[in-house]
Amino acid sequence: MEQNKGVIIGLVLLLCLFALALALGFRPRANDKPADARSRNQEASRLSKDSWLSAMDDLLAPLAPAVKPAEIHPLDNHCRRDGDTLSLSANESCLIKIDPATAERRTLNLRGSDNYQLLIPVAAGEACPQNSAPVRVRVRFELNDADSKWEEPLCWKPARNPQHFKAPVLTKGANLRLSCETCGDGQTARLALE
Repeated sequence: MEQNKGVIIGLVLLLCLFALALALGFRPRANDKPADARSRNQEASRLSKDSWLSAMDDLLAPLAPAVKPAEIHPLDNHCRRDGDTLSLSANESCLIKIDPATAERRTLNLRGSDNYQLLIPVAAGEACPQNSAPVRVRVRFELNDADSKWEEPLCWKPARNPQHFKAPVLTKGANLRLSCETCGDGQTARLALE
């Protein structure tokens, strides 16, 4: 009986060490990164989809520091940052730069109110869903360099949680492009930075 307790305790400790290693970003270093910007951006977008990776990321995200509002800089006149809020102008795309940092991995969290729907690009071969929310904001997330080969998708789908977009940001920073597809003239969309 005493031997079984030792094995169970050992397995629990091993599982805890594994989860901690994932949270802190320990992984093999040789040839573990995609070769170009397009591959890196596709790798990053996988965490926004329903998969075991996104489930693990949800569990480990509280261990990674959040991107601070001071590290987020709108580069266009179509949006602005007011403290912990991003405001987007009507029907204009807004480019936002997230600063590099010494942290191995940070988490970007954007949240819209209940009548918002945050949309991500539909992958090739996926059906185009109906998007019916009153305020729909398109979110294009890129790690590091902008993807010059990126093409506008045929349609956009709601993120896993339609009011909340979460993505990993690595040491070199990231680019974020937002656009409100349902905002009329003079109307703005506001997203909270968490």
